[in-house]
Amino acid sequence: MIHNYGPAKTFITAHVEVDSSVDILESHDMIDNIERDFMNELGLLLTIHMDPIETRDPLTNILNDVTLETLLEINPIIKFHDFRIVKGNTHVNILFDVVIPQKFNMTDQEIIKTINEKLKNKCEEHTKVHVNFVINVDKEYI
Repeated sequence: MIHNYGPAKTFITAHVEVDSSVDILESHDMIDNIERDFMNELGLLLTIHMDPIETRDPLTNILNDVTLETLLEINPIIKFHDFRIVKGNTHVNILFDVVIPQKFNMTDQEIIKTINEKLKNKCEEHTKVHVNFVINVDKEYI
């Protein structure tokens, strides 16, 4: 998100996904460098929220791919981030944020319901267990 309060008063907030297996101090240093580069080169104050993601778990990767394909089917302008799963004995919780434009043709409740309906069966085919979704809707502000 970009917040512009006039000349020399632009602030940016962003999410950056980092591999959860990388040392947190290394990831933090990388993010600090990015924030510093934005200030030094563009005069913009950038604040980054770090989202650690699992990149080596086969089930997470399969479900991430299925989620990407399904969201593209619903509407190619929908994006997502902060994808993660929590495995239980009887189910898998799938958590992620969807990013939709401010003036999207569906309400937040409608988009969550549509994603649940279209994604549930596909995910259960891959996990062979019940899945639950925890979906947060982020608005894209440009």
